[in-house]
Amino acid sequence: MGTRLFVGNLPYSATDDEIRSLFSEHGTIVDVHLATDRETGRPRGFGFVSFSSEQEAQKAAEALNGHSLGGRALAVNIARDRNSGPPPRAGLSTRPPRLARGAPGGPPLVDGAPPPEEEAPRRTRGGPRRSKRERERGTPRRRHLIEEEEEPNAGSWRRWLDEAEDET
Repeated sequence: MGTRLFVGNLPYSATDDEIRSLFSEHGTIVDVHLATDRETGRPRGFGFVSFSSEQEAQKAAEALNGHSLGGRALAVNIARDRNSGPPPRAGLSTRPPRLARGAPGGPPLVDGAPPPEEEAPRRTRGGPRRSKRERERGTPRRRHLIEEEEEPNAGSWRRWLDEAEDET
């Protein structure tokens, strides 16, 4: 347990003195900190209250959780450490990732399957596989350029430029 309480759902008009006077009825307060936005300086609607002992903090949390302040019901809990992270959300798996067959600690190999060292490498780049004919002729973009040059009107823009230069 800790001696620091998280106080949520605070009205934005709440001040340090108001919070200190409300919580001082339940024990000796060491510190009050109301969170503010870094950019605007406005209150964020939550804060922390530190008590001198764990018993006082627990007593205040039980007494003031749900207490109405400025028309809002306070949410008061024992504060968690910053490094502990949020509690796991419901529905998320805590299972470790699956290991490949034949890998140390993974499921055994199936009869007749090659060991992991002999497996073919996976394609990770390059897009879809192309047929032999496509590889010989080039990519679709190149093929388009080749076919365009072979057409009789492929150089029509060049003729237009030449005619425009002649007129000037």
